[in-house]
Amino acid sequence: MDVFGARMQGSQKLACELTVRNGLVVYDLNGISRADWNKLGAYGPQGEAVWDGTINPGLRAPKK
Repeated sequence: MDVFGARMQGSQKLACELTVRNGLVVYDLNGISRADWNKLGAYGPQGEAVWDGTINPGLRAPKK
């Protein structure tokens, strides 16, 4: 469907793989914006956790 709700039939489906907002990645389905793990050595979380759609929201909750 388009932004006005009209539908067009097709033989393929488009799916969002990467979304950028204000120059920051806000959705990265397959991690294409991330560094390869084997090139990082000892590493921690990648990117900005607030926008990381790949991490369970419960894991981002502030610790008490």
